[in-house]
Amino acid sequence: MTANALLGALVPLVDDLARDLAEGERYRRLLKAVRTLVPCDAAALLRLDGDWLVPLAVDGLSSDTLGRRFKVDEHPRLQLLLEAEGPRRFPAGSRLPDPYDGLVEGMEGEQLEVHDCLGCVLRVGERPWGLLTLDALEAERFAPHDLDILQAFASLAAATVSVADRMEQLASRASQEYQRAEIYRAAVETAPRRLLGQSAVLRKLLDEVRTVGASDLTVLVTGETGVGKELVAQALHAASPRADKPLVTINCAALPDSLV
Repeated sequence: MTANALLGALVPLVDDLARDLAEGERYRRLLKAVRTLVPCDAAALLRLDGDWLVPLAVDGLSSDTLGRRFKVDEHPRLQLLLEAEGPRRFPAGSRLPDPYDGLVEGMEGEQLEVHDCLGCVLRVGERPWGLLTLDALEAERFAPHDLDILQAFASLAAATVSVADRMEQLASRASQEYQRAEIYRAAVETAPRRLLGQSAVLRKLLDEVRTVGASDLTVLVTGETGVGKELVAQALHAASPRADKPLVTINCAALPDSLV
């Protein structure tokens, strides 16, 4: 492969790292690039989820592959790839069963008798994140230098999946913050309930609420569960100069430490 061809495959991926792409599209571009660098009949990206490998994207394999989960200890090739320090090749003569037999696009249901396979583990933060696998229908399709190319590509692939994971985390956090904001908004829009009663103790409490509510003092309301502390807080707000402003209620126990 020429230097221009190599750059032509890698530069778009580097550019994609700074772009807001859908996870599926980011992974599709990754597989397209690796198939350009190392010509093959099929490629797959699998994420490690406990004891299972879950296909996130495939190119050249049946779409049915995306609905499968591969238990690591039931697929020796995948297990060996996860344990290897770098790329590993399984030539046509390998006796280890291939997890993709019968899944190559256009050959569904057919057993692959002769093919060549490459794969490597992707690491994020020194931990195995998943696998990148390549399959060819011809024996001896892959050459020794293809392992070197795949080794160099693995770092960029790991950066790609790391960015995708980070984007997913940010989207999840944004969704959680939106839901929390909706709870707060609903609480603000809820009409306050009033303290009702004629006892001497309650009348004294209401007098204190009116006195303190008119000030700018910070108030701590204490009491056992269920005695009506929230009603007192609402009454204080109603008696304050800020009564026409929203009363925002925050359940501090539900907040993560970092946000508090």
